[in-house]
Amino acid sequence: MRIKNPNFIDPAGPLDAIKNEVDTWFAGNTAIESITFDQMRTYFAANGHPSADSWTDGQIHQQLTDWGYEVSI
Repeated sequence: MRIKNPNFIDPAGPLDAIKNEVDTWFAGNTAIESITFDQMRTYFAANGHPSADSWTDGQIHQQLTDWGYEVSI
């Protein structure tokens, strides 16, 4: 069993760098109840994050959960 370090910074974590952008997007789009992972990839790929197309559902799910977002099916 392992204990996850809450202060660990994964240098390969492509989503860590965009937390503020995700927070800002949701804050500016309060009329939108939710978005899909594909919509998130498309938005960020079109807005300066070309690696967004390679983000897996698992990466997105884990990162959003770590940031405190509720992820549902």
